[in-house]
Amino acid sequence: MEPEAGLVVEFIRKGRRVPNPRSIDALGAIPPHNRRIGRSPADEDNDVNRFGRLRHIIFYIIFLVIFMSLLSFLENFLLYHPFRTIELTPASYGVPFEEVRFTTADGVKLHGWYVAPEPPTGAGPGNSGGSDKPTGSGNPGGPSVNNRAGGPDDPSGSNGAGGPVILWAHGNAGNLSHRAENIAFIRRELGAGVFLFDYRGYGLSEGSPDEEGLYADARAAYAWLRGRTSPGRIFLFGRSLGAAVMVKLAAEGVEARGLILESAFESLLAMGKKMFPILPVGWIISQKFDSAALIPSIEMPVFVLHGSADEIIPFSQGQAVFSLAPRPKRFFSIIGAGHNDTYRAGGPSYWDAWREFLASPGGGASRP
Repeated sequence: MEPEAGLVVEFIRKGRRVPNPRSIDALGAIPPHNRRIGRSPADEDNDVNRFGRLRHIIFYIIFLVIFMSLLSFLENFLLYHPFRTIELTPASYGVPFEEVRFTTADGVKLHGWYVAPEPPTGAGPGNSGGSDKPTGSGNPGGPSVNNRAGGPDDPSGSNGAGGPVILWAHGNAGNLSHRAENIAFIRRELGAGVFLFDYRGYGLSEGSPDEEGLYADARAAYAWLRGRTSPGRIFLFGRSLGAAVMVKLAAEGVEARGLILESAFESLLAMGKKMFPILPVGWIISQKFDSAALIPSIEMPVFVLHGSADEIIPFSQGQAVFSLAPRPKRFFSIIGAGHNDTYRAGGPSYWDAWREFLASPGGGASRP
């Protein structure tokens, strides 16, 4: 016999009263005797609402984490363009070099090349040679000239074992093998030594690049070079992204005779706004590389060079970095040079400017 609608059929099971499912009304309300004591339907609704809000909060947190991870990936994708294959070496241009392996403070193993300063070839201290020689073009492996860096204010001498050594942080693309020709030009034109290293994730170096990692790489490279030569012979040189890396190293107070910045920019955010003016780059960019904020605190001579036709980093960016640098400082405009051909397009005057700074970094300041 079916019970009448709305009635509760009770069964005795182990001394408990079990409601008949038919007693639950169409709206899903539980009979008063089955609710927890002291709780009203409003309390039950509040529980449901709180659970719903919690789910929304968890969803938004997960979405934010995924979104920020995508932005970080996009930033690194746009900023770093490493190549793993070593295509050339200084030996390809007749320059002897040493393979260097060293480790950063956070345990990343890096790779670099060390080229010792060229022995004397007859040039006396401070001799910058004639500027009528075709020193800015041609085969870098050709006959060397007697234009050598160094001068009377060099505490360790001007040439050979006592000549200047350039600690070089390169740009954001390729690896050190794409600078092999430039190394040959430096050795031929300046007679200077070079220690060029690959950042983490580039060439034969381990790891993956990021801002703090690149700073750590530069510190480790400087420490390695200090084991080979005195700070009175070391010049910090950074090109493009490497300029920001070397500004950071110099701002940390390392000892060196001077800081050379080529194709420098104020900060990554400033560059992002110029390259992508319609995009909210402030949301995307988390890495700073803020040379504008750091360079005023540097306590060494500064030499800024920039191509007048730089198609990647505007000439005005180099001027801005120079204007913020403390004295003594000097600026050289590489007339007609783009972003990647400075050492070729600069011609004799480019190398003369280098020689002058290496010989006397504390010399008179010049303006762009």
